[in-house]
Amino acid sequence: MTVTLIDATMIDAAIIATAGHVDHGKSSLVRLLTGQDPDTLAAEQRRGLTIELGHQWLDLLGVGLVSLVDAPGHEDFLGTTVAGLNAATAVMLVVAADEGWSAQTTQHLAAIRALGHDRVALIITKTDRADPASALSSALERLRGVGLTPVAHACVSAKARVGIPELLVALSALARRPEGAIASHGSPRLWVDRSFTLRGIGTVVTGTLHEGALAVGDHLVHGGHGLRVRGMQRHGSELSVVTGPARVALNLAGVSPQDVPRGSQLTMPGDELITRISGHLRPVDEAHRRWPRELLVALGTTSMAARLTVIDGRAHVRLPHPYVVRSGDRMLLRDPGGRVVMGGVEIDRVGPPPRRSPATSNEVPAPVAVASGDQALLDHLRVHPWQPPTRPQVAQWEVSAASLRRLGAEGKILYLGEGIALGRPVFDEAWDAIDAIEQPFTPGQARVCWGTSRRVTLALLAHLRRGHRVAGDPQRGWYTVAVH
Repeated sequence: MTVTLIDATMIDAAIIATAGHVDHGKSSLVRLLTGQDPDTLAAEQRRGLTIELGHQWLDLLGVGLVSLVDAPGHEDFLGTTVAGLNAATAVMLVVAADEGWSAQTTQHLAAIRALGHDRVALIITKTDRADPASALSSALERLRGVGLTPVAHACVSAKARVGIPELLVALSALARRPEGAIASHGSPRLWVDRSFTLRGIGTVVTGTLHEGALAVGDHLVHGGHGLRVRGMQRHGSELSVVTGPARVALNLAGVSPQDVPRGSQLTMPGDELITRISGHLRPVDEAHRRWPRELLVALGTTSMAARLTVIDGRAHVRLPHPYVVRSGDRMLLRDPGGRVVMGGVEIDRVGPPPRRSPATSNEVPAPVAVASGDQALLDHLRVHPWQPPTRPQVAQWEVSAASLRRLGAEGKILYLGEGIALGRPVFDEAWDAIDAIEQPFTPGQARVCWGTSRRVTLALLAHLRRGHRVAGDPQRGWYTVAVH
């Protein structure tokens, strides 16, 4: 294994995510620390609610550059919050003095534990509204109850600008690394958390580079397609090389933003792709013994439905798509509805589980055979989830209408009827995209937002209406995102 010693000034001192219940002041903390608003979407400004991950940074005296990842607190965006926590090296757990410990505080703490975060600072906010003593005492007791001791705590009012020195001390304690050289090793992997187009520049993606090094001119792979790094920025500064751990923005050649949405994994050519992983299971509730056969798993910045088998305290997970996964990675498990964090997996084996004798029973079921034509369709949608196969392609693969309906019912594709098949991630991606545009909107605006055809747009809007994600009047040609 190659180990590169690097200067600490070349990397982020820490990548810190916020966590905590909605409206407990997480975004206000980021604004207080950086002077910049992490809520940049029009929908966020209009609704006063964090929807997407926000990213800002500050140069912390005596520590260095610290990235801040502001995560949503609303229960509808738990998956986005998990993506933010997975991109971080440490966490600020935020509790409002006037409301105290709340429902999503519990879920976010469960996610923190499931992902193995042990560097956590407790921040009590809105001290101008209530004495923070009670909220602080209660939160510390809850953390101790699950065996988590925060590295620091502070009580702050962003509105009154009280407690700022204590906040900076807590942030420094959270961000400071051990003395000595920092080793960065391994082939680089970057999980995308944002993708967009900049005029005159092209496709830009942002994410956390946890390990390895990237350079301008490097060739990466996503979904079997080659990409080239045309340019890089770190905290607004152009650079030719970046070494993890660091937040980075990449200007990519040969790809559109739709081809590398949040959840995409960019890897080096030749890295092994894995669909079967195993590891030590860490349930949030130690008394929990029953696990669903299928549930939602979070890996990097993506969430997906996957199959789980639990044997003797170990989790064996079969992913629907291949990724570069390594021993030491963490995976989070949520219930099939996506509302509850059930536990985490500390991955220590990649590849199929070892064979066992019949005496041990509970054999991991053999994979269900997939017809070759169906597999061709699934492979196409894995790489191009927004591009439904053409009629000639469907005919060539000999995929019948019955097969399309079956694959849709099994959750392997998003089937909209009339031969229109899309990748499963499209459902959430489509809703997130139109949630960020001006409301109400027309089918034409949705089509531009999604970058797809009119036929697909109308079918997808109808599907979102049936799922109560949008409301509106198709006859009059207007829609609006449904109220959460």
